[in-house]
Amino acid sequence: MPTTSTRSPSTAPWFRRHPSSPLVTPLSHLDSTPAAATAPSDEAAAKVDPAAQFTIPLPPEAEQDTVRLPEGITGEELDVIKLTAQFVAHNGKTFLTNLTNREMSNPQFHVLKLTRSMFTFFTTLTAAYSTVLMPPTGLN
Repeated sequence: MPTTSTRSPSTAPWFRRHPSSPLVTPLSHLDSTPAAATAPSDEAAAKVDPAAQFTIPLPPEAEQDTVRLPEGITGEELDVIKLTAQFVAHNGKTFLTNLTNREMSNPQFHVLKLTRSMFTFFTTLTAAYSTVLMPPTGLN
């Protein structure tokens, strides 16, 4: 037959006083607050707008400058595309034209050709980088 413990809460291990601690209080004491601190004042109760409790939140803003990765892209291709897009966003279209002419036969820069499937990803990424790297003139 199981026996029940008749121990009082003051003898529970989490409640006992350690010899080096000056005072130990039960955990329930930490949750209680004075009644005066929790009671609302008459002025605060009068200012509460009941309609404010039921307002519909605004929808979140659309994601800006988010570019989805295309399927089948390798890590090396992604690195080359990201770095090239950053340089084009910073240095402009003349840099892109010069780079395309110089690296026409380099297979790492095949993304710069208009006929490639990754060119759309490259131009979208370049546009996103240019908005981040070159903020509007009025923005400090």
